[in-house]
Amino acid sequence: MGSSAVPAFGLEGILRPDFEIIPRSPFETLSAEFPDSSLSDPPVAFSITVNYSGDAAFESAFEDAAAIWESIIPYYVDGNQGAAQFSGVVINASVVSIDGSGGILGSAGPSTGGYDDSGYLLATTGTMQFDADDFSSPTGSFEAVVLHEMAHVLGIGTLWSFNGLYDASDPSVIDPNNGQTVGQYNGAFGLLGWQAEFDSDATYVPVEKGGGSGTANGHWNEGDGGAPTGYTSSITGQDSRFELMTGWLNGGSYIGEVTKGSLRDLGYEVTVVPEPTVWLTGSLLGMGLLLRRRRHGFRAR
Repeated sequence: MGSSAVPAFGLEGILRPDFEIIPRSPFETLSAEFPDSSLSDPPVAFSITVNYSGDAAFESAFEDAAAIWESIIPYYVDGNQGAAQFSGVVINASVVSIDGSGGILGSAGPSTGGYDDSGYLLATTGTMQFDADDFSSPTGSFEAVVLHEMAHVLGIGTLWSFNGLYDASDPSVIDPNNGQTVGQYNGAFGLLGWQAEFDSDATYVPVEKGGGSGTANGHWNEGDGGAPTGYTSSITGQDSRFELMTGWLNGGSYIGEVTKGSLRDLGYEVTVVPEPTVWLTGSLLGMGLLLRRRRHGFRAR
């Protein structure tokens, strides 16, 4: 993908769409819209269905991103108890002309969601739209941006507050490692992932406070413009700025343990996640490691 850093979310016009919570009951009675599940139900598999429109040349980028996240998230948390009413996430995705080159890059994020039996607010639908005038071809950087934005649809940075994982209104703190102003992510599994890979003594995960309204409070911290943080991965040997879900996308990005842990905090079971008493340093997903084609669950229109 080259060595340059490109805007990942919000810095030049990628915005969060409005989010609507689907009530468990439209009448606020004991009659829930979604039926409760039981422990005897089979595990509920997670899936991503993409309804794509636009230039066919970009289609595979959305397909590949969905395949990667599905390989990381096999089930919803609690398997059968918490998520029987959910059947995956449906994403309307497109690459169309919006406002010409250099303006709005696009929009991405969850659109609707509902609470499961265990209290997680899970995304049920989302949107991803990119300006064809800013992305003339499906380059490696574009594929990485799609992977990044799809994680926002799933809830990274967008559903943290709904699930009690991060409060943007809390006072910012100075990161003692690099002097940067950061927010504090407190989700248990995300923190364990950060401790396992970057800082074993951490009491929070540093959250981005710079880069504008679309970047701040929705990403792991990074020096503004893609600058180093001084935290080095014990797995890859790279600075934490190369983690996929920081605010700027750097060449060679990867999905780290902190992002996997945050997905677990958001109500998804994940393939590798640190446990409270065992530090796991399982293999990470490089940008090209799991770019395998898959046709089920993908719709073109």
